[in-house]
Amino acid sequence: MTKNNKRSFSESFGTTKLLAFLLLNYFVDLITVSAKRLFSKTWIAVLITPLIHFLLWFSAKGINIPLFNFTYSLYGEISLTQAISTDLSIIERLTKILIIALPLSLTFFYFSYKEQKALAMSSVSFWNRSTVVYGLTSVLSIAFGTHLRGALNYYYSNTSSITLSQLNEEFSGRVIFLIVLSLLAIINGVEAIKVHLSNLNLSSQFRFALNEIQQSWNLLPYSLGEFQKDQLYKRINNNINALFQLLLLGIEKNTVDFYNEALIKWENALQLITEENPEILKRLILKQGKMDSRYISLQRSILKNQVNLISKLLSSHRLEEANYSFNVFLRLESGEQEYYTALHELAILCYRQGNLGLVLRKLNSLIENQKSKDKKISSVNSIYEQLLILAVEKNDIRDLSDIAHSLLKNIKIMPITNRTTQRRIPVQKLTSANQDEALRECILYMMIQTLVKSVEVSHYSCTGFLIKFIVSNFNGGFIKEVYATSVDNLVRDKNHENPYLKDNRNSNISASFNFNNSSLRYCFEKMSVLLYSQQRFVQYYNIAIDKSIQIEPYINISKLQNNINYLYKKILKVGDKYGLLVVSDLKFISVVKAEVINFTSVYKSSKQHNKVRTTVRNGNVSGKKRNREV
Repeated sequence: MTKNNKRSFSESFGTTKLLAFLLLNYFVDLITVSAKRLFSKTWIAVLITPLIHFLLWFSAKGINIPLFNFTYSLYGEISLTQAISTDLSIIERLTKILIIALPLSLTFFYFSYKEQKALAMSSVSFWNRSTVVYGLTSVLSIAFGTHLRGALNYYYSNTSSITLSQLNEEFSGRVIFLIVLSLLAIINGVEAIKVHLSNLNLSSQFRFALNEIQQSWNLLPYSLGEFQKDQLYKRINNNINALFQLLLLGIEKNTVDFYNEALIKWENALQLITEENPEILKRLILKQGKMDSRYISLQRSILKNQVNLISKLLSSHRLEEANYSFNVFLRLESGEQEYYTALHELAILCYRQGNLGLVLRKLNSLIENQKSKDKKISSVNSIYEQLLILAVEKNDIRDLSDIAHSLLKNIKIMPITNRTTQRRIPVQKLTSANQDEALRECILYMMIQTLVKSVEVSHYSCTGFLIKFIVSNFNGGFIKEVYATSVDNLVRDKNHENPYLKDNRNSNISASFNFNNSSLRYCFEKMSVLLYSQQRFVQYYNIAIDKSIQIEPYINISKLQNNINYLYKKILKVGDKYGLLVVSDLKFISVVKAEVINFTSVYKSSKQHNKVRTTVRNGNVSGKKRNREV
């Protein structure tokens, strides 16, 4: 059903027919839910069954129920056929039909159900809505019809020649009630047969599930209370799960024609839900001013199933269809946690299945789309952070390089400015007014975190790559600023969280670097020495890099606390494993090491001198106070 058809849904039904249809659905849902709850446990079924039997027996024999008066009142409003109005043997015929039909149909339903189970359809249920209503109304009709026939034979000598109008009001109401109940059983029996027949064919099963989704969604705005809305949401969820299992089955069985046709139909149905009229959608998704949990559950179900579908396509090496399905997934973009959690999960699955390139292309396009909407730092960056963690732990330079360059596509290289004259933003106020600048800071901070992690896990080639990448792609003043932030946040406060992503995490999946606090300072300072040495090396030898990149000013390493000779000794021991020319240039390294030792010594002396001056000043103040007291 297209969007245009959706707008005329109530008009195509008409108000009276729509209300009748809603009431019928409400009644059927009420029977289904009640039956499942009442007979869910054996002891309840054992207790209730004889009670229902005796209630039917007494109802047929003489106990009057208001329901019978209601059905009798309908007699004057409806037109019964001449056969029914003149011959009460209809009771016997209906009862016999149901007695024969019930066991035969249940046998057929069972074999249909087993056939579906053989296809590994976990969402399939023997007791679907039509089957439950059919089974219950058939049993009630058989029991009530048998008791009613006995009561009529007792009070009337020959029921075959008696017309309905000749019965008293109480018995006429009972007969009409039986006819309505039997017709309901027959109608639902036919519907149940259709359902189970369609379940034997993938295309028929898919059409049925799709029709149930569209019909239920169209009925939602007109639902009669919360109970019916609950049932409609459940029906949509169940059929979405069934629909995706059919798509997965189509992939597994390699039924290309079925899969392609089904995917197009599902996309149209998805468009119906996602492009709903804003006013109607507002009524559907908001409950008491908050997002309706049922709509959130529906959204989560669609996203999760879409992720499973893409994962299955990738594992089946159907890359073209996977790319198409990924695009469908991106069109579901929202600012909700459910979306970013599903995207996060999908990114991890793609990485582990060796399809990093696909997910990076999609993340790039998503960030571009969000930047056009003036979003400063996208929640997508927390997913990039997860990918960096996975790559460095795997010690895969190729993946690390792909992720780093993908991140670089999301930012513009900063113009050469003397940023060191500006006041550095405190960690607790890291929100930048400039969108690109905030994004650059976030990306570089992630790179520094990844760099420290590579040092911690001794993945030397990753360390060397990241050192070269940072120096070659970011201005020195910018590196110095973000490096200083990382010193405050990561080393001093031992806060492993990226401060730029603190308020931009919408995913429920945790993605944060877990550092060993006991060795964190050592790893950070070892990384600092390598980074500073590389900056000096590139500047000294004037190595050709992007002309827009300015190496100076260098990072401030005067506050290093570890023994500098020991740090360089450990670095030189690893040597060429870093893949850095600076490490193999021993003469240059000795010069840089001397510089670092000098910087740290000057800082320590200055710090000690300031400490002495502070002590003396405080002592003088105390002496003056004592003199005044004397």
